Amino acid sequence: MSAPPPPHPHPSPSLLIPTLSPHSSLTWHPTPPPTRTSSDFTLLHPLSSGSFGRTFKVLHNLDSRIYALKSIAEPGEDSLKEVEALSFFESRYIVRYYGAWIEPASITEFGVSDPDTGSWSTSTSTSTKSLNDYTCTCDVCKTSYIDWEIELSKWGLLSSILRPLNLCQTCYLNSIPEEEREDSMGSINLTKKVIPFLFILMEFCDALLPSVYNLEASMKLKHFYDILKGLKDLHDKGIIHRDIKPNNIFLKEGNIRIGDLGLATSLSSDEPVGTELYKPVKELASFGWDVFSCGVVLIEMFGGFGSEMERIVKLGKLKDGIIDEGIDERIKHLALRMTNERQELRPTVEEVMRDMIRSGLVEEEGCLEDVKKELERERKEVERLRGILEENGINY
Repeated sequence: MSAPPPPHPHPSPSLLIPTLSPHSSLTWHPTPPPTRTSSDFTLLHPLSSGSFGRTFKVLHNLDSRIYALKSIAEPGEDSLKEVEALSFFESRYIVRYYGAWIEPASITEFGVSDPDTGSWSTSTSTSTKSLNDYTCTCDVCKTSYIDWEIELSKWGLLSSILRPLNLCQTCYLNSIPEEEREDSMGSINLTKKVIPFLFILMEFCDALLPSVYNLEASMKLKHFYDILKGLKDLHDKGIIHRDIKPNNIFLKEGNIRIGDLGLATSLSSDEPVGTELYKPVKELASFGWDVFSCGVVLIEMFGGFGSEMERIVKLGKLKDGIIDEGIDERIKHLALRMTNERQELRPTVEEVMRDMIRSGLVEEEGCLEDVKKELERERKEVERLRGILEENGINY
């Protein structure tokens, strides 16, 4: 039977009781001012987490609107690609971008943490830092601990903090005589480790693409056609998305929005990225890369898979040119062209759109429906503005 662990050592009280005078084991510093993120927004709940960041549903405290706020830890040059890509677009098929800023924030609140490994992702897909990099070692008991702080409200230091240096909470508490402990101390809190974060404010979308999988075939094809419209908008700007997949395709009130442009790049990049199941094998960045990914998404929308394993196996067969029975032959033919292993034989996005119309997968009249709706909205807006002018006696 092993011996019980030794009791926690008791450091000398005379060295550690908090006072207002300069002290060898205490430092005094003001509480940092509130950040834009903490003052302007109320975090409601996380929406998603990936190698490039974590996204939250937030409430703007001023305009009372709901937004999506993406956080990227320790942003480097690559992290700014998404901001640059989003700022290019005013497309109804791309997630709307409202702004971005960099400021310090807590890794425990905004970092992409892994509870099993105690690590959190940085702004690149290949690097992680351990939370051990942000822990301290107690000078007395030599154990590791997460840093902490004391609020000395007793002395009216509401905006100030005294922080013991290199002492765990247990050793610090043991250093204070019991009769003085309650009077000498305020509340003890774990310090929130703070590092730079890039925050990207975007429109909040209420659903992901998989939410339409149970709709009628005609509606699913209409949504897929809208995905192609968004992809065409990207390609027209010379941008390759490189990570088209269902979880990066959103719906806003039933309308398609392509998002998560963290891997978006120009044709000059050949960095190997993307999600394995949806990307071509050993291929440099090209518009054909996105076409391949869309072909996989098309089959997933109509696959009717009974399990996650079935989905992975059957979508993986696409790279070998195999599609199971039960899917419309026109859809199969189109998907096989889009996922051809030779990118020069794949159609462009515009060619896919034309093929869908020619084969009857979507009706040209149906494709014009969005334009008609937009014109109707503009007509109503013009009428509203005319009414305002008339009310103010202004001729037009």
